[in-house]
Amino acid sequence: MEFRSDEQIDSEPPRDDGGVCSTGCSNCPNCYHMMREIVELRTELGRLGETEKKKKKSFTIAPTMYTFYRNGLAKRHLARWVSVWLVMGRSASMTSSDILSSVDDNDTSYLENIIQQCSYPLPNPFFATSDFVNQYLFMCNEVCPCSYSTSSLGHILAAEPRLLRLKSPAYVFGDFHGNMPDLLAFARTMWPLGIHLTPGTFLFLGDYVDRGMFGIEVLCYLFAQKIMLPDKVFLLRGNHEVKVVNVPFPLSPHIQGCDHYYGNRCLLGQLKERFAENVAYMVMMLLLRDSQLWEETNHVFDYLPLAATIDDVIFCVHGGIPRPVDNSSSANIDIINQIPTPYELLPTQSPGENLLVKQLVTDLLWSDPARSQQEDHLDPNGFGQGERGTGAVCYGQKAIEEFVMNNELSHILRAHEPTASGVSVRKGAKVITIFSTSKDHNCQNAFCGCILVDGENIIAINHPDGTLNDGSSTVRG
Repeated sequence: MEFRSDEQIDSEPPRDDGGVCSTGCSNCPNCYHMMREIVELRTELGRLGETEKKKKKSFTIAPTMYTFYRNGLAKRHLARWVSVWLVMGRSASMTSSDILSSVDDNDTSYLENIIQQCSYPLPNPFFATSDFVNQYLFMCNEVCPCSYSTSSLGHILAAEPRLLRLKSPAYVFGDFHGNMPDLLAFARTMWPLGIHLTPGTFLFLGDYVDRGMFGIEVLCYLFAQKIMLPDKVFLLRGNHEVKVVNVPFPLSPHIQGCDHYYGNRCLLGQLKERFAENVAYMVMMLLLRDSQLWEETNHVFDYLPLAATIDDVIFCVHGGIPRPVDNSSSANIDIINQIPTPYELLPTQSPGENLLVKQLVTDLLWSDPARSQQEDHLDPNGFGQGERGTGAVCYGQKAIEEFVMNNELSHILRAHEPTASGVSVRKGAKVITIFSTSKDHNCQNAFCGCILVDGENIIAINHPDGTLNDGSSTVRG
């Protein structure tokens, strides 16, 4: 269609066709104005679209915590001290084609078998067999470049940045600490049809092993899901995914294992008990096998990412925020990508070691929000000595506000600290702690919790403990 100027059209006498053009001619003022309005509308929509792309979401914590019991769903207020909430939720959706396209066409039968074995009553003798050892080592080989294999297949973790950039909807989980029953409780409740048919991504914040007796089962389940769904399942590193932590004995007369008091509840201690069924007739193969599993597991840990963002505004990490490494008031999260892959966190300083990188990793894995009595003893940047020993720091309200503002964030999701309700809100509702195991942390009548980031909502979800080996459930609290 060829258009003329407004002046030309306005100078013409009115048409006697009632404003309706049946031929689509170029002389029809109605056609011209309609097309001009369409062009203007497209221009305006394009401008608005560009504005929306640059605008970051502003998330709001939903006031309700959803608790899944065996026979129903209960709702209660997450925090009593909040009087007014702005809840702007929108449903999360994903087309069937998108879901199905995420399923790998390769043979995944052995991975599906491992996931199925994890669902059987615990302890499961399968996880002490030679078949399990071979399948587990092969999984390690697929997840990252395996140290014992000359033809490693692993590229998943090696290709991921140290700071993941994820999109909502996203489920976020905290420490599991070898609690396979609680992980299965979440699986039955949150993704009963499987992770591959559940909209969104799944982010785990670390501390998969130690304390609980089924750390290897938790790892098997998560590694299998990661291999099958590398773009839906994401695993961060926790402070227990460090070799010096998950050992049941001192590494040397001068280096005491950080969790030596856990004994057989450490990862290596569990492996030694599992494969040493008859101590009197223990063969060398058993000794080699448990140490090999331990070594390769920690090798995978060295490849795990250390932090993530959701929609660029929610910072997710195991411990907390890092100290600034220059003269700025807070650290820029982009510096996390400068951490090398793999990275082994050593207990002592080694020759040529980058101490700034070591400080950064230590802060991400070990730091905690400052308690109220610590706030008056922090440095000008809002950091101070933590309660977990030398090298561990705490971060106060000032550090949090500076970190959130300078990185254009809204909230910090972290794990690391037990909470009886499974989810707790601190520091002016900016810091949310998630703990996904209900046992082995000195909290009575505890719940396991997770977070759903959906639309503009941060939704707290928890589940009572009591998922027993026979699959039944008891309600506590």
